Order: sequence, then C-alpha cells, then structure tokens
Amino acid sequence: MFTKPAQLVFEMDILESTDDKLSIDFHYCPLVKAWQNAGCSDEEIATLCDIAMCGDNGIGECYGSVLDLPKCIAKGDDICSLRYHKK
Repeated sequence: MFTKPAQLVFEMDILESTDDKLSIDFHYCPLVKAWQNAGCSDEEIATLCDIAMCGDNGIGECYGSVLDLPKCIAKGDDICSLRYHKK
C-alpha cells in the first residue's frame, strides 16, 4: 500500500503491519512544507491537512479499517502517526 518512493518522500517508519493493524509514523510532510511556502497560516494548514486526510481515511475504508491520527505535523506535532485498525 505504501510504495518505497512514498516511504522515502514522507520519511515513513512502518512500525506494525498485521491483518488487523497498520501503524506508520511520517517524519516529513511535503504538503505542509508546500503550504508553508505558499504563505498559509497555521490554521489554514490544519484545515488543508484535514481535507487531504480524507484520502487516507478512504484508504482505510477500502480495507475495512478506521484511521486514528494521534499526532499530526500540520497541527504542530513532530510526526504524523497514522494508526489503521480493523472495524
């Protein structure tokens, strides 16, 4: 699901990958960097991230999973923690 090029771009660490759970930490987000370079405010970046995350939620739905996001770079955290778990 997450190709090697994507892993390199987003500086991903796949922490756990089982039939019931997928845990990934992203250490870099090119989207946030682009929005910052475009002059977006922190609030705008957080909103744009929520919109972009609709795709990640959709990926989870395709696999019968729910996405939790306990940490998010766009909201000031040092990483994005994507945690998919089966419904």
